[in-house]
Amino acid sequence: MTLEDNLAAFGLPTDLRRRFASLFTPKGYDAGEVIVHQGTPIQHFYFVSRGLIRFFYTRDDGREFNKSFLGEGSMGGALSAYLGDGIAPFGIQALEPTRLWSAPYAHLAALYDEDRRFERMGRQWVERLAVKKERRERALLEQDATTRYLHFLAEYPQLAQRIPLYHIARYIGVTEVSLSRIRARLARSPSSAC
Repeated sequence: MTLEDNLAAFGLPTDLRRRFASLFTPKGYDAGEVIVHQGTPIQHFYFVSRGLIRFFYTRDDGREFNKSFLGEGSMGGALSAYLGDGIAPFGIQALEPTRLWSAPYAHLAALYDEDRRFERMGRQWVERLAVKKERRERALLEQDATTRYLHFLAEYPQLAQRIPLYHIARYIGVTEVSLSRIRARLARSPSSAC
């Protein structure tokens, strides 16, 4: 999926999709390469045209927790940094050879003043992000690990086979051993699977 195709979902006409897409430049990353380090300046918004990236937090003790994953056709960035101090609250890493298109968030935000349709697109993107974050927060606070794993599989069906299990464990908030036990239990009880 191209960036312009992705923008069609927001109802932008072709000329505005091209205007928005013209602000982006491509760059390739190797598997394992860190795109943005947590605690460093971040100014760009990203679109994944090929590959897979993760957004992750690293605690002072070195433990990592995955915030989210973006595969082909997904957009994302660090909204709190763009609207705040400009410092990445999390890291971004390529999990596979990845091609990203990036644009300075300030240039994208300037489009809001050019045409209200850009502003509407930005609002819709933030609304989708807010709903996703609300669901994730609820899952972490209310659901057990098995339910969180099943929801992960439902949310990322096309990525689940591409993401290493230790990253999935870090996403659902369990150890690798606990995830192995969950998977073994689900394998023995097919009626529990999604």
